[in-house]
Amino acid sequence: MISFLLIAGFVFTVKCCEIRTTVKSLSEMPFQFKLSHPEIDDFEMKENLHFHGKEEQQELIIKGENCADKAWKMETFKRNSENGVLELAKEATVKFDGNGVMDIKVKEDLQPWIGARVGVYCAEKK
Repeated sequence: MISFLLIAGFVFTVKCCEIRTTVKSLSEMPFQFKLSHPEIDDFEMKENLHFHGKEEQQELIIKGENCADKAWKMETFKRNSENGVLELAKEATVKFDGNGVMDIKVKEDLQPWIGARVGVYCAEKK
């Protein structure tokens, strides 16, 4: 019985992800950041993260089941200087899973990328 509980606990742990994520700005340009996944009901960003300059950082917790089944989408948005409308600047798709911590960094050109990580599997898609 104890063996069954240990195995069941391990399988449950492998199927669920919990990742403490720090999103860091390396850009002087103001932007917004959004992370989304097509099939994880437990994870939804209520609003974009807002960044106003370099070296700002914000945290979010990613929790869900089957995190690596489909790719996540990381998007950055900037305001159009002519009409003030928010528009997509850059995006990247990535698969990740695990229980740990990771950094998402946004470069000067507003391209998001996965930085340092511990306990998190990551595979970028083109």
